[in-house]
Amino acid sequence: MISTLPSAGGGLDSSINFEILFGSEKGTAEISLLIDRDNITVNQLGSKQPAVTAAKAKAKVVEEAEAEKESSVLPQEASLTAKSMSRTVRVDISKLDELMNIVGELVLSHSTISQIADRMRLEGYSAPAINLTKAAKGLERKLTELQKGVMEIRMIPVGQLFEKMARIVRKISREQGKKVELRLFGADTELDKLIIEDISDPMMHIIRNAIDHGIETPSERIRAGKDEKGIIKLSSYQKGNHVVIEVEDDGGGIDVDKVRRKAFDKGLIPSMESVHDREALDLIFLPGFSTSDEVSEISGRGVGMDVVRTNIAALSGMVDVESVPGKGSSIIITLPITLAIIKHS
Repeated sequence: MISTLPSAGGGLDSSINFEILFGSEKGTAEISLLIDRDNITVNQLGSKQPAVTAAKAKAKVVEEAEAEKESSVLPQEASLTAKSMSRTVRVDISKLDELMNIVGELVLSHSTISQIADRMRLEGYSAPAINLTKAAKGLERKLTELQKGVMEIRMIPVGQLFEKMARIVRKISREQGKKVELRLFGADTELDKLIIEDISDPMMHIIRNAIDHGIETPSERIRAGKDEKGIIKLSSYQKGNHVVIEVEDDGGGIDVDKVRRKAFDKGLIPSMESVHDREALDLIFLPGFSTSDEVSEISGRGVGMDVVRTNIAALSGMVDVESVPGKGSSIIITLPITLAIIKHS
């Protein structure tokens, strides 16, 4: 291997291209057979053997994204310009917080100017007061635009979070010997970057629970008249100033009788009959509660849905659960679109 470089070719929306320069004693035809894939082309540079070869590969950014075949390896135009092809810039989120604080201070200054204009009008300075009021109105409009712009810069699509969950699903389902298909909906819904980072761990635990407790083994699903492959749906959509994320599985659902029994054994409820099904579902959020009989890498460690609810509550969010025996369960998370709304509203 001599060098690996990102390439300027292709569309940045769906993929990133790489140019890999390497030397080999093998010929171009033999190398092409060894790395025969849709998204890789091999070109020999120079005519002497051993061959110095450039391979160009496309790394998928979105799971299952359809990639186009590369038509060239080292485009001439890439060597003619040192300009960056990227139209993005990395910004520390603390700088955006500082900007939002400044916007907050400007809003206070605007309020003071409006009050001064009102006093001038009452004291008989009507002409300058009218002009000052007009200027204050214009300032208010621009401040609103500025606040909205700073908030939008912080937003990223939840698809980035969903991609992480796709890897978790593959890993845990293999470990559990279960077949699971992940379906994604609303991946382009946008959330504050810090919220997406803070929600990653709770989402991971919810996904693990869905595979471990919810989705049955292939043989159990076939006996229940289901397809041997379980389905987990990850969906998100905007609802006012909030974003709703749902994690839905088509597994066996939550056994409310087992939940009640565990809660009774732990002394969390006075009797089995004192809690109806709806209340029993909420018991899974109690600290240290677990229905797993065995402590494993995935569950039964006493650190569960209570931590999920606590972490989501820290983001001013809510989490709820719905379940139908034999049909599956759904965890519904409601989050504010941005932390900036919480801090500055």
